[in-house]
Amino acid sequence: MEINIRPWEEKDLEQVRAVIWQSWLSTYVHFIPEEDLSDFFNEHYSSRAIRELRRMPGVYGYVVEALGGTIVGYIRTKYDRDSRRYYISSLYLLPDFQGQGLGGRLLIAAEDHARTIHEVKRVWIGVMRSNERALTWYRKLGFKFTSEEPFRMGKTVIPHLIGYRDIGILAVEAMNYSSLSRKMTLSARAADLVQEQRRVWELLKNGLEALDECRRRTVECNNFSVILQHNPGRISNATAKIDLVSLASRPCLLCQANLPKEQRGIDLEGDCQILCNPAPIFYPHYTICHRNHIPQSLESHMDIFLQLAADMGPDYLLLYNGPTCGASIPDHLHFQAIPAGSLPVEDDIKGDEGNIAIKEGRTILRNISRKGRAILVARGDEKRDVKKIVQGIIFAMESEDPQKGGRMLNACCRKRDNFWQLIIFPRGKHRPDAYFRSDEKRVLVSPGVIDMGGVIVLPDQRDFDRLKGTDVEDIYREVSIGNEHLERIITRTKKILSGR
Repeated sequence: MEINIRPWEEKDLEQVRAVIWQSWLSTYVHFIPEEDLSDFFNEHYSSRAIRELRRMPGVYGYVVEALGGTIVGYIRTKYDRDSRRYYISSLYLLPDFQGQGLGGRLLIAAEDHARTIHEVKRVWIGVMRSNERALTWYRKLGFKFTSEEPFRMGKTVIPHLIGYRDIGILAVEAMNYSSLSRKMTLSARAADLVQEQRRVWELLKNGLEALDECRRRTVECNNFSVILQHNPGRISNATAKIDLVSLASRPCLLCQANLPKEQRGIDLEGDCQILCNPAPIFYPHYTICHRNHIPQSLESHMDIFLQLAADMGPDYLLLYNGPTCGASIPDHLHFQAIPAGSLPVEDDIKGDEGNIAIKEGRTILRNISRKGRAILVARGDEKRDVKKIVQGIIFAMESEDPQKGGRMLNACCRKRDNFWQLIIFPRGKHRPDAYFRSDEKRVLVSPGVIDMGGVIVLPDQRDFDRLKGTDVEDIYREVSIGNEHLERIITRTKKILSGR
């Protein structure tokens, strides 16, 4: 059975609701009336409530994804800063998937997060006294229940046992899985890197703690939505000067000689290195940079980009910012890696197949419409053809505007089920006019690939509080390119690929 444990995403929430309800019916209905279960579920796990719950500070979650993308289980955690306690708030599996070691694997994921982000050595949990099967399971894993509290579901009040477990060895089969995966996968090695760096690098530790406190809210636009993130730690990225004079007058922060003495990385083939991003937007958030000080360029390094997506695996999304539209260090080749599913655009393109613009071998390029900005999506299982199409787009942009060309482009890439999928954002402008205003109407937003992907990062709380859907649409419209411009690029790309 093919199973994937990964961080939960916005698109998972309806399936998560179904897992919760079906688990409750199979477990709780024996000692809680279904009417009370239903009332509690509708109040606390409505579609709106679970979306708001997911965005609360300190809340995190993982899902069990079976073949075909079906969610069959999930775990939700909550870190309480006042008590410095890390709680397992929920852990549910569909009845048909219980007893297969999946609960232990979910606990491993949660404990890794607890140890890495919050540096706690103990996790807490509450279990209904009447749920004897669950109590037996948790006790086998080393949980000790030390107190009892009442818990109300509708009109029913039942005893709730509160217990803890010191982070350490879980069930043998679960621990064997964890050890094996860490030896085999690059993504697991990267996860270990975050844990180690947090312990020794104060800047990263502070950045991760600040991320936990970042406020988020969803803004509805015309035919799509975006997530606003108030992240004061990104102020230096948003205001980075990328003119030649400024670049020449400062040390490059990605060159080996200028890295902080505490910073370590994972060396990769192709002269690249994985580093932890000390000002994260997501957890985890990596910077993957070239060891040599060479300019930011996608067309010249497509092989590296595609191979990194394959090496990181389906749980990660590789990001690229053009040197004049989002890269705060444009004179040093680098990419980023974040958890797959972090960007709303990943869901948006599933609901909009768009028009097939180009076919090259078994690779298809689609023009996605009605999402407020120019979006091209290339999907194929042959690296050569994917590379050819993307380079064709870049060369077409260069022929349109030699001064900007392929430098005005953002892209993200994921390899899953043997297919590469690239989401490309052709750009017409780096920052909107509102960025340069000197009055109260200034908006401190500097769109890169993450912003274009639907997570608008705002260092200024005032911008976070006041930005509306129409404001986001205006920003996208200004920094992207229009439909006619995009069609010209597609036409030129076809000619380039055909050799004309």
